[in-house]
Amino acid sequence: MSRSTRSGTARRSRSVWGTVGKVFVSSVTAILLLAVFGLLAVLTPAGQLIDGSDARSGSHTISVGQTMLQSYCPARMQLADNESYGDSAYQISEGNIVGKARFASFGSMYSTAVTSLNGDDRHDTPDIDLTDQTKAFVYGSDAGADPLLLTSRMLDVSKGSGVAASVASWATEGDLQGLSSVQCVNPQLRQSFLLPATQTGWTQQLVLANPTEKSTTVSMSMWGTGSAQTIASSTDSKVTVAGKSQTVVDVSAAAPAQDGLYLSLTSSGAPVSAVVRVVHAEGLTPRGSDYATPLPATAATDTTIAGVGGGQDVTVNLYSDQGGDVTLSWITGSGTSEAKKDTVTANTVKSIGLGKAPDDALGLRVESGSAVYVSAICSQSSDNQTDFSLANGVVAVAAGAVAIPDGVDATLAMVNTSDQTVTTKLIGYGDDGTQKGEKEVTIESHKAVSIKPSEIADGVVAVTMSDDKASIVWSAMIGVNAVNDAHLAGLGVIGSSSLMPAQAQVRADQSLSVVK
Repeated sequence: MSRSTRSGTARRSRSVWGTVGKVFVSSVTAILLLAVFGLLAVLTPAGQLIDGSDARSGSHTISVGQTMLQSYCPARMQLADNESYGDSAYQISEGNIVGKARFASFGSMYSTAVTSLNGDDRHDTPDIDLTDQTKAFVYGSDAGADPLLLTSRMLDVSKGSGVAASVASWATEGDLQGLSSVQCVNPQLRQSFLLPATQTGWTQQLVLANPTEKSTTVSMSMWGTGSAQTIASSTDSKVTVAGKSQTVVDVSAAAPAQDGLYLSLTSSGAPVSAVVRVVHAEGLTPRGSDYATPLPATAATDTTIAGVGGGQDVTVNLYSDQGGDVTLSWITGSGTSEAKKDTVTANTVKSIGLGKAPDDALGLRVESGSAVYVSAICSQSSDNQTDFSLANGVVAVAAGAVAIPDGVDATLAMVNTSDQTVTTKLIGYGDDGTQKGEKEVTIESHKAVSIKPSEIADGVVAVTMSDDKASIVWSAMIGVNAVNDAHLAGLGVIGSSSLMPAQAQVRADQSLSVVK
């Protein structure tokens, strides 16, 4: 045998035995790994063997906030049916109605726009110096037969940043004589209303607006003054609202013959904005119109309404899921005085007439043994008609704002809800968004004061309020010279919008059970 042949045979022999050895070692290793994994599946590692852990569970909490804010402003006040029937002398009419809107965005914004509900007719923020948070976005426009949407994107979530907007409409002729006003509202998945009577002569139209692209279904539940049972709706209790559109529901037809109504709304697919147009008439005599806005997210045992005027006839509606006693008190510049005591039955709307408010009244306080929702109907009459305003009971926040439409005369009604004297700061903004001036206002415990925006500075059309003690409830009471000159009653209240951040706490838990 040659040398080369013997060498090749030896190499082949070594290769075979090497392959066999590798297979054997791999098999043993695989068996050992399977055994180790099997032990880990049934055993919990000792705490000291876990890297970076002392065998205790931990958690990490962060705050998240809403940086895109939207405010839906409804169309000017409208009649439910404006068609012409029969003799012209008996036809209803919206008359010479005028509508105005004001939009404002404050704080750390990087873009703001006012559009129609479907995104058209866009009015954008002018170029912004992102380092200058003293300047606001302020825009005024007509309010016509279509709604408007304010959208602001904020750089961060902080106190003093947010939006405020409002709409006012008025007429001296037709069936909407007087004044209607509303604080524009944000979209929500759940919201509720306390509404006036649905008796003959009252028309209540729920306007549901969906600013998102996604269609949603809104479910309605109603409770009245007759019993604690849910009212069986005379119309469909569910309504679909397409994206970028709105739907109108006749609430007075769905739940007729009530002296007051609590309406709860739940949207299944997307948050919706909602207001209720309320119109009252007796035959051919106008008895007023206004917008109802959503109640606070939670009921409270101590709530305040700012914007009750002296000499106005006041009726208060209350609703609670628990029964209890309530005490209602007028708030004036000299303090509080009891108006009435009464009792609320669970799941039943209570309507309480208080008569005329004292001449120097600016607000109303409601104290209760159990948490309640509160809404007030304030009315005033002229020789030929009546007008009313609607306002909800709220609790104080540390920062807020009011936007005042063109063409109205405003008075800020400010109530100190605390047990101590409070000094708050007001900042006024002009229609170009620049700060016009500041004013510190001191209010004694459980007293109220009124301030004209012109007392802050000339040309003020939007006002912010800052109160670190969160003691002030305030609103703008408005009137219109054209209505006054026509010797007509005209009442309007624009509630203040919160400039406190909408935040939630998100917690991530660390648990050893993950490796068990």
